[in-house]
Amino acid sequence: MRFIGGLQRLDGFCGKFDEELWTALLDYATVYARDDIRFVFKNGREVKAFAEGRMCKSTI
Repeated sequence: MRFIGGLQRLDGFCGKFDEELWTALLDYATVYARDDIRFVFKNGREVKAFAEGRMCKSTI
C-alpha cells in the first residue's frame, strides 16, 4: 500500500531520490564484493550495480 501512495504523490515524475518509494520497491540487497552489489526488487527482478569511479551504474 505504501508503494501506491508513493506513486500517487509523484504526479507522474520522480525527479529526486525518494527513500519511501525505494523501500516500497526493494525487497533486499546483497553485497558479494566491492564491485558486485545486487538489488532484488519485490517483483523478483535483480539488478547488479557496479562502481565506476565515484558513480554507481547498474545493469538491468
